[in-house]
Amino acid sequence: MLTPDEEARLRKFQRRVQDLEACGLVKTSVTRLTVHLAGPKQGLVGFDPDQFRSFSITLRQFLMQGDGDVTVGRVCNIIERRCQLPRLVGWGRHYRQSWNEV
Repeated sequence: MLTPDEEARLRKFQRRVQDLEACGLVKTSVTRLTVHLAGPKQGLVGFDPDQFRSFSITLRQFLMQGDGDVTVGRVCNIIERRCQLPRLVGWGRHYRQSWNEV
């Protein structure tokens, strides 16, 4: 059984994943990012900068640490501690490993 804090954290994580999926950068499936540090085309090239900002702000919530955050590690910890389904626990471990490799 989840504690109220764990349930709130999982619900917030779910909302943040939905926010990330709704970002224009994800919807347009941009797979290549070009950064020009000098020359006439300085900056990010290949997509809308506002979409990148929106994506970055949302993604940041998965990376930052602190009380009340929704980091991948904390969500995977909840799954490992509370879940009774071996396949889901295995998925959580695989997901954490994949996330850490990125």
